[in-house]
Amino acid sequence: MSELLNRLVAILKEQTPVSRPSHHSKPSLTPHLTVLRCEYHKAARRARKHHTARMQEVAGTSKAGY
Repeated sequence: MSELLNRLVAILKEQTPVSRPSHHSKPSLTPHLTVLRCEYHKAARRARKHHTARMQEVAGTSKAGY
């Protein structure tokens, strides 16, 4: 039985293509970008809630940094 299983596994490994990522593919978000994105969204929510010039300025600065 194990010999049949070994043959089956060998055939499957031989016939099944191995999917590999392209050398052009990169992760969309790095940890640094994730932090910047979170800070920008936090500032934007505050700016929408409070409607002050200072909050709008902070949100704009965060957006430029992101």
